[in-house]
Amino acid sequence: MKDSRGKVIAGIAPGRIVAIILLAIAALAFSTCTQGEKQSPNSSQTNPVSVRGDVNEETTPPPSGESRDAQPSLETIVNKGPVPFPDKPNILLLSLDTARADHVGCYGHTRNTTPNIDKFAKTSAVFERAYSHAPWTYGSFASLFTARAPERVGIFDWGDELDEKFTTLAEILKTAGYHTSMSVSMSGMNAGTGMDQGFDEIDNWIAKAKNYEEYTAISSKNVSDAGLKILDKVGKEPFFLWLHYYDPHEKYMNHDQFAFGPQGVYNYDEEIAFADFHIGRILDRIEKLGLLNNTIIIFHSDHGEEFDDHGGSMHSATLYEEVLWVPLIIYAPGITPHRIAQPVMLSDIAPTLLNMLGLQIPKEYEGLPIPYAGNKFTPVAGRTLYFENYCNAHCQRAVRRGDMKLIHDCQKLHDELFDLTNDPKERKPLSVDEDNEVFLKMRAALFSRRWTPPARKENTLSKSEKENLKSLGYVH
Repeated sequence: MKDSRGKVIAGIAPGRIVAIILLAIAALAFSTCTQGEKQSPNSSQTNPVSVRGDVNEETTPPPSGESRDAQPSLETIVNKGPVPFPDKPNILLLSLDTARADHVGCYGHTRNTTPNIDKFAKTSAVFERAYSHAPWTYGSFASLFTARAPERVGIFDWGDELDEKFTTLAEILKTAGYHTSMSVSMSGMNAGTGMDQGFDEIDNWIAKAKNYEEYTAISSKNVSDAGLKILDKVGKEPFFLWLHYYDPHEKYMNHDQFAFGPQGVYNYDEEIAFADFHIGRILDRIEKLGLLNNTIIIFHSDHGEEFDDHGGSMHSATLYEEVLWVPLIIYAPGITPHRIAQPVMLSDIAPTLLNMLGLQIPKEYEGLPIPYAGNKFTPVAGRTLYFENYCNAHCQRAVRRGDMKLIHDCQKLHDELFDLTNDPKERKPLSVDEDNEVFLKMRAALFSRRWTPPARKENTLSKSEKENLKSLGYVH
């Protein structure tokens, strides 16, 4: 396996009729997946859609007055002056699975869950509003490594494959002379899943582990052990090292040394603290080896977690902030510690790195490079951000412009509009009537995004893979 409006007639505005028709067509066309987790009671599905296939641009025009995917152009963002890091510094990517931003200390959490990450943040750039395109692991990482939304690279389900025609960050860095290594703690992203494209060295310790049960395994130590071995044999060529920590993912295990309370969210925080400890081991070794002067370090999560915020638990069932908002912290040699309020996406990471290194950014990238000059990052303002979730028979899309966010369910034909400045927890949805100009503009922005629904294809998961993902709550 290798890794989508007059006059009023009979009291109804024609615009609303057309909108309903368009939404109904979309609902019939969009994808379903078998991937999923515990669903929020507010997001139960009816009449699941089962259409899947290749991803291309839609042929229908965007709503009147809107352009497709209006975004700042790549040419206006790439560095025009000297390349910040032309000498190929090392790159370390630290991925903490399922860590919602507001459970990390430097993002305001009151429990001491992340002392090592917080220390690291004091020397780095902290992106206060970083987002994942999708609220599940594989989709998020496929987006990060290809700088495109998961739907653009055909990733809807754990059985989907990241086709070799999509160039990954690791492949670009390898071509540029980097030695590329990875150690991940989830078999669904290990060797043979497509996420290994471009990696010279894969420490597949999961395959060697006896009686490995992913949903109860305590894996952060193993990941850091593998990372330390790789760091200790660093040669003259620059390295790209990806370490993925899975422990905060349900099921939450107890760690007495990091105990905060009896169960539930307390156990979740224990898992984060346990992983933070082992991430600290890697950061300490980088410092002791004298690599801080020549290494770019990125820490992030792939998605968050729900704890009854909207009536549900876990993730991959909604597009609310608690599952999309993630921590993102970047260190670079000589950086001036600072915090960035403008929203960014995880798909911006790859083009940002390439821009910092002076390497060519593929034209098909959707992610945008975050300009880096004067030892600081300055994201472009006025971006429109898109999110999607087509898994476990869901068909959900969302768009954010400024502080306004619209969530659209394309099966139930239901919209929710939020003002994130006055309602950051998305508890007070605004009017979605036709006389609400803000809603109409947000809806137009959502439908301006290019999308062709995929055709159905067979799931390629083996029986053992399905059972493993079922144990994790990803398939039913």
